[in-house]
Amino acid sequence: MKSKLIILFSFILSSCYNNEELRQNNEIRDLITNSVSTVEETFTITKNDEIDIETKDGVKINFKWTDLDFTNIPQPSSIKVFVKNYQSNIDMFFNNLETISNDTLLISGGSIQITIKSNSKNVRLKNGSFASIYYPRDLNLGPMSLFYLDSGNWVKAPVNVDTTSITKIDTVFYRTKDNPLYYTRIPIGPNEPRSTLRTAFEEDIFSYYYAKLPKLDYINFDYLPKSVLTNIQVNVLSDNITQVDAHLIFKDINSYKKSIIRKEDSFYNIPVGSTFTLLAFSIVGEKIYFLEKEIRNVREGMSLNLKLKESSKDIIKKRLKKLKKTLPNNS
Repeated sequence: MKSKLIILFSFILSSCYNNEELRQNNEIRDLITNSVSTVEETFTITKNDEIDIETKDGVKINFKWTDLDFTNIPQPSSIKVFVKNYQSNIDMFFNNLETISNDTLLISGGSIQITIKSNSKNVRLKNGSFASIYYPRDLNLGPMSLFYLDSGNWVKAPVNVDTTSITKIDTVFYRTKDNPLYYTRIPIGPNEPRSTLRTAFEEDIFSYYYAKLPKLDYINFDYLPKSVLTNIQVNVLSDNITQVDAHLIFKDINSYKKSIIRKEDSFYNIPVGSTFTLLAFSIVGEKIYFLEKEIRNVREGMSLNLKLKESSKDIIKKRLKKLKKTLPNNS
């Protein structure tokens, strides 16, 4: 009987601990997510044979109306397309999108969420149909594969990712700066009248990742790092802190991962030579603790000591908002 009571008491303690851990994790995640919001673009599309969408970030999406599956949905005269773009690692951090596939860190060319709705109901692509996507390419990164999000894990899809370029030529008019409607980007010659109007052509070449998507929702362009991976030993020095919610935002590769750290723990599978910003949070009772630390040139056998300081949610929010502005990807 005594042994059964001990087992029951241990189970109750474990359940309480797990509930408290979950509460802390949710509270920290809410703090991060509510600090900076990612803009969702909405496109209202009337029925048409070919549908072309371009986001403010230059993402191009193309599909045919006949490629959409309206099974169990009344045939609509219009649809809404919702797009959220997570182009950089800092965007992924704020939106809880790790670049992880089967516990392995991925180098990301960007992630995007595409949702189509008709009368508030999700619309899918028909089996065997595709949507084309042109996603702005980072010229510093290597060849990409396409991944879909499945229960928090990115799964590689059997889809080819190509690179392509699109040239845009725009007609540009130039006047003197005396005219408030125009700004002069080509100087007017000394002997020309100040009312001179010039016409010129501007040519821009844009590079993209291109893929044919068999389904929509969360999509990521990624590849596996080629560098050696190592584990970093982590020691939490604060006596009253037993658990740390740690976030690694890699600056030289467009990647993000998170870890729950105990007193003596490790960050696993970190690329040797990489640099990342470490953000660490912990909640003890009503108090919140925070640490921001720059980790440069990861080495094999490296260890880190973490000493979090007491802070406040308002101070942390201000710091996170500043981080969004000062920490672009691949900086």
